[in-house]
Amino acid sequence: MTGPLRELSREWGQARGQTGKIRMLAILREAYRWAHSEKSRIMARTPYAARAKGTHATQVQQAQADTELHDLHLLEERLTLWITRDLGKVSFDTVTSRNPGPKDLRTKRESSDSLDLLSIPGLQKEAWVRPDRIWEKALAETALGLGWELWTVEGWLKLTDAESVHSKLERALWPSGVVLFVESANLSALRKSDEWMGRWWIVTSDKSPGDHPSLKQLEFQKKNDSPVWQKFYAPS
Repeated sequence: MTGPLRELSREWGQARGQTGKIRMLAILREAYRWAHSEKSRIMARTPYAARAKGTHATQVQQAQADTELHDLHLLEERLTLWITRDLGKVSFDTVTSRNPGPKDLRTKRESSDSLDLLSIPGLQKEAWVRPDRIWEKALAETALGLGWELWTVEGWLKLTDAESVHSKLERALWPSGVVLFVESANLSALRKSDEWMGRWWIVTSDKSPGDHPSLKQLEFQKKNDSPVWQKFYAPS
């Protein structure tokens, strides 16, 4: 097991109770992201990069790269299978196993453990049914089913600060909150060549997430536009 997966395995072992279900799903999403980024890294190096340049890699290099890509693709598929399964008593080794047993994959989560996200009034469904947002939809539905709330935070920031803000937001909210995704807040989101208005979608058990001290230090442009926190939906 590689370093990033070992760290995720450690976090998995600390996930407990009802909140643990959300944390486990978020950890699986991180594992999926890692696998996807590793595939991109392999494609960017030889022999694939060499092929793009019109040169050739050795048969050993080609075979090794093909094997790595195949294994990562299988890992992505296995992780995706667990989105709808009961993670309560499953080890991280099991969910990343090449051949999880039929009993491991048989038990689906109870429907009462999640909420139908697309039934929420005012939600732009198109943003949630995209093929690349299956993890975010599952996370939101699981969290809302357990009583967490759906929030957004909007704010202007420099484009060069966007990645930093996103990472800090994820760290500040975890483990009582999860950043789902970020999108442009409006079609004219570029105010200047180096400024952009983003909207982050978040699920959290915190009733006032914007009051967290570390979140007040994020690099939003605060001269004229303070970041706006808004509760979008709270289960009754």
